[in-house]
Amino acid sequence: MVRPLRVHFDGAIYHVTARGNNKEAVFNDDQDKSKYLALTANYKDKYNCLLYAYALMDNHVHLLLEVGQHPLAKIMQGIQQSYTQYYNLKHKHVGHVFQQRYNAKLCNKDAYLQMIVKYIHYNPVKAGLSTGLDYSWSSHREYLKVSSDIINTKPVLNIFADNRESAIHKYIKFMDSYNECDDIERAYFNREDDIVKIRSTATNIPLADFISLISAEFSLTVEYLKSQNRTREAVIARNVIIYLAIKNRIATAQELATEFKVDPSRISRGFNSIAKDAALKEQVALLDCGTKQKAQ
Repeated sequence: MVRPLRVHFDGAIYHVTARGNNKEAVFNDDQDKSKYLALTANYKDKYNCLLYAYALMDNHVHLLLEVGQHPLAKIMQGIQQSYTQYYNLKHKHVGHVFQQRYNAKLCNKDAYLQMIVKYIHYNPVKAGLSTGLDYSWSSHREYLKVSSDIINTKPVLNIFADNRESAIHKYIKFMDSYNECDDIERAYFNREDDIVKIRSTATNIPLADFISLISAEFSLTVEYLKSQNRTREAVIARNVIIYLAIKNRIATAQELATEFKVDPSRISRGFNSIAKDAALKEQVALLDCGTKQKAQ
């Protein structure tokens, strides 16, 4: 069995969703949400990462995080474990608060970043928790301020304009369309079958480095993988590299064929060997568009 992969690189941006165990509520009142937000701010500072957006729902959480030297797993472990301890003590609850896995999709740093912020900020509206964007437990209002203590609004606002006042005005105009947000959800999050994708600037990690990272996860050398050795572990490792590189827009099928010195049809077979194998796909689903791993 392939063990869960933990690919990490400085500057990766993840849209994280963490859901309640058995779809149960993770927040019973505003005090709970305030505690979770405080813990998020604490670990954001502790591990020197950036928080671009959040929405705290009743039974799940949305976070948009950019990591630095510390991997997402360490950050989320700190937040989730600390909140679970708080929640269980306060509510006399025993066991898991969140599902065993959180979901994390790797996000484009430019073209789609503002769209994901919009997607997150519209979640309370879509869930019926708010009739508009002025929801108490999302970061939308932080984008309307001169500055924010918890949200790093500048990278997103700079997409709209260099001048903050002008950027906020354009941000408000951009957010003022619910139907467009529906289109964003379909266009960004439901492209599972689109194999040939434009390489994302968010995954601007060289293919060679990515191959090295995955090889290390399997305790194999790059030379061993490129030797076309047909041992089961080597075949699976190569196929995982192909699958994740294409899914994460790190490389096209043709680039992978060139890198491994094989016919493009081999790349297609390698991709499909993961995509069509439920067991293997389940194990690498944590890196479908980024990193998802079992909660510690």
